[in-house]
Amino acid sequence: MLKLRILILFIAPFLLSSLMSIQRDEFKKDVDAYVDLLLSSYDNTNETCSGKGNAIFLHSNLRAKWKKEISLKHKPNAVNDLTKYPQIYYGFYQFSSKKKCKLAVDSLLNCFGNDCVEIKWGENKDYISSIPSIYIINDYEIIICKAQPIYELEFWYSITSELTRKFKKPNSRIIRIDPKGVIRFENKMTQYLHD
Repeated sequence: MLKLRILILFIAPFLLSSLMSIQRDEFKKDVDAYVDLLLSSYDNTNETCSGKGNAIFLHSNLRAKWKKEISLKHKPNAVNDLTKYPQIYYGFYQFSSKKKCKLAVDSLLNCFGNDCVEIKWGENKDYISSIPSIYIINDYEIIICKAQPIYELEFWYSITSELTRKFKKPNSRIIRIDPKGVIRFENKMTQYLHD
């Protein structure tokens, strides 16, 4: 019996490491598949989301274990397509632990939006200076999408709907900033505080 316990203690870290590696690889595959689908309708650009609080990055001390950042511009649908599509910025970040992911979220909440204001989880606001954005926060990942400028609201809602369909999990927490600057939190604050 003692040998079995020692064997389990010896093998457990390797099993846990293998499971974490599979989870990281799955996220990368999901991100790559999502971006590949987008590239049929969008061109990759080198433009960035400028302005304080708008850059798609998180505090350097909280570096993600894996990340992918991409800026996209919609391809015209037809020769005479006059629709003004926004520039879309995506950030996909994966952390090595729940604790690091939570610290990254805390850092984000401490300096949020164009004015770098501190916000509290679950405290909806009628206005915050920010471009339309969505933040999907999972145990180990943060997925960010921002668009600028917004002319077609239906377009923005379809983008965010598809993103949440692909990356939202049952325990995801979501922050949305709509085109009018209204900020809304989805999922219970208590869940976030006790993770």
